[in-house]
Amino acid sequence: MIIKEIDYVLAIHQYGSITTAADRLFITQSALSKYLQSLEERLGFKLFVRKNNKLSLTEEGELYIRFANHVTDERKVFLMETEELRKKKSDIYVGIGLILESIRFRDIMDDFKKLHPNSNIYLNSQRNTQNISSIKDGKISFFFGYPPDDEDTDHLVFEPIFQDELLVAIPESHPAARCIAPHPVTSKPYIDLRTLQKEQFIMQSEQCWIRRFILKMFEDLQFSPDISTYTNSTYAALNLVSKGLGIALCAYSMMGSFPNIRFATVDDDSHSIPNGVIYRRDKPLTRLERDFIDIFSKYNKNNTIGTMQRPV
Repeated sequence: MIIKEIDYVLAIHQYGSITTAADRLFITQSALSKYLQSLEERLGFKLFVRKNNKLSLTEEGELYIRFANHVTDERKVFLMETEELRKKKSDIYVGIGLILESIRFRDIMDDFKKLHPNSNIYLNSQRNTQNISSIKDGKISFFFGYPPDDEDTDHLVFEPIFQDELLVAIPESHPAARCIAPHPVTSKPYIDLRTLQKEQFIMQSEQCWIRRFILKMFEDLQFSPDISTYTNSTYAALNLVSKGLGIALCAYSMMGSFPNIRFATVDDDSHSIPNGVIYRRDKPLTRLERDFIDIFSKYNKNNTIGTMQRPV
């Protein structure tokens, strides 16, 4: 396979027409037709057959396209990495979900700068939905957060890194906090959610990505909370909990340093939120970007509530 050959065949496949493909490639229809005929003769098989006035792939053609797409992806990586070497400096644009702000990004960036001292890192902290929009628009190269919705999986790749366990946050002064005890199996701080049936809960609004995981847990445990307050972020919910104004659910990575709160699991480890890196399917990651992700993974792949120590 040569690059021009691949570009020509991919264009014919994309448009299903030699005439349209030739127009997009800025060559004549006859030149492209002759090139395809010559290529098929050299290969010894047909790549396309005409069906209903449109060119369709043969079985051999489908195999050719699969390998051609792989070569095209590798070419993109090659061009991006050679550009990095040419500049001897590169910027990376990283998105992080609000829920991950408390994770050890200072340590991560320090390690990355040791590996790539001439690079610049631009961190964009926003909601998962906003990060998805930014990555589609090319404003960031990748982001760390929850998996995208099914409608986005055709053009976004999600690589899981760790599971973020859901916890209940209870004011230390609340009588229910005295019900927290070691789980008989895991030894983690635990409370039976049924003991909170009549308590007032603080719930994240619909714009918060974590809300769907919380509601799924309530459904699985057949628990109907008495929701007294809605808030637009988990941070706001935990601030209210720290002031003794209700009980909330959060992810382990959100524990942070909120005062006057006790955290506990509500059952086994089955209710957790997958966290990972999300990037565009049509834009392979560069070596620089992959190094940053690998360092992030090193710090977070073993993220577990364990003895319920707050993250550093």
